[in-house]
Amino acid sequence: MAVSNLADITFSNERVRPAADALARCYYRAVSLITRWNALGAGQAALDNMMGDLRYAAARLVDAYQMCLMTERMWFLGTNVSFISNDTTQVWDNSDRTAQDATRPLNTTAKVNGVMNRVVEAQNWILSVAGSFTAIPQIETATAAGNVTGTGNATVVVTANQMPGSPRTVSVAVTSGDTAATWAGKVRTALAADATVNAFFAVSGSSTTIVLTALTAAANDPSMNISLANGTSTGITAAPTSANTQAGVAVRGGLAYLNTVLQMSSYGPGTPVLSDASNFITRCTELRTNYEANSNANLNTLLALAVNPTPNP
Repeated sequence: MAVSNLADITFSNERVRPAADALARCYYRAVSLITRWNALGAGQAALDNMMGDLRYAAARLVDAYQMCLMTERMWFLGTNVSFISNDTTQVWDNSDRTAQDATRPLNTTAKVNGVMNRVVEAQNWILSVAGSFTAIPQIETATAAGNVTGTGNATVVVTANQMPGSPRTVSVAVTSGDTAATWAGKVRTALAADATVNAFFAVSGSSTTIVLTALTAAANDPSMNISLANGTSTGITAAPTSANTQAGVAVRGGLAYLNTVLQMSSYGPGTPVLSDASNFITRCTELRTNYEANSNANLNTLLALAVNPTPNP
């Protein structure tokens, strides 16, 4: 049965479709600006030639961000919006809510959810300090070395700024003759069973590796660490420092990227200089890369509902 609820249709027509249009236009402007910027030498001459277009495009990106902000708030907080399904259920949006408006792309609840994913991503990115459209959890990897020559308890210390009780020391029973791979497995088992550690990390790894993945993405924590030592056992090669195999990235971790866009836009406090333009072109490149990923998969979710995605002159 098609969605015919007035609040849902209004939200789709007045928030979701316009957001799809706005973000798609930002993408097409970004592609055009990058091409011209590079063709003009990416220097002061390019800025002089493109000043008006750069400022206009940056202002429209700020506008798109504001639209996404309000759309997301209505989506998550609005009591009258009730898109429960995420499938091929049609959203009837003609004037009397009895059929699909033939002048617009076919709408479904899955398409609405797809655009809303782009809406959230766009805000994550513009409020990021690391150019990420999605949050990235930090991963630390320790590597076991040395065969156990004396039965006892190995000492594992897990450190993370945001983990309650950090640093957390876990004793792991090991047996003489355990190879590095064997006692590493025992460490993984002990960490997974520790309430403090497994409330903050997912424990994984194989063979000699011990891998901790933060359950919640946050800004990279330089202090995060897995330390391996003999404790009361012997034969283990001490490894006081783990490898940061994936840096953590927090979405909405600051205003750095929004500020670079504002500085270039017509909303900015003054006349942009070359560094402002270069920063904005970097933002355009990130935008293009995200939407073109996986054979334009992200862009296609916008175009699936966009009514007027072509940028205005």
